Amino acid sequence: MDLRHLVDNFVYVKDRGEHWQILTPGKRGKYRGDCEDFSLTALYLLEGSLWNFWKALLTRKAKICFCKYKGAGHAVLRYEDRYIDNIQKSWNTKRELETKDYVFSKWSFMPYEVALKFLFALFSKR
Repeated sequence: MDLRHLVDNFVYVKDRGEHWQILTPGKRGKYRGDCEDFSLTALYLLEGSLWNFWKALLTRKAKICFCKYKGAGHAVLRYEDRYIDNIQKSWNTKRELETKDYVFSKWSFMPYEVALKFLFALFSKR
């Protein structure tokens, strides 16, 4: 699968809690998740493996940015100075997103926070 397939087949489903995960398409080829899941899955598809996924986060080639969109908390993937999320579904600059009501926080999710959220999702399913 590639990023275009994710963009074309993403269905937003609100989490009950913090269940961060890399999505796989369901029976009908649809990816179901929230903004964090979209961002993580996009990064995984761009990098091609879990090893490269974690390497991109650790080296800050990529990060999951926290922002507000129309007043609500939201996650956006920054990848090599480009930004993509489940709302715009296309690459933008930070400035372009800011003109579309995105307000970026100075804070972003550190790689260890992403790992902890993955673990929480893994163990909370049991």
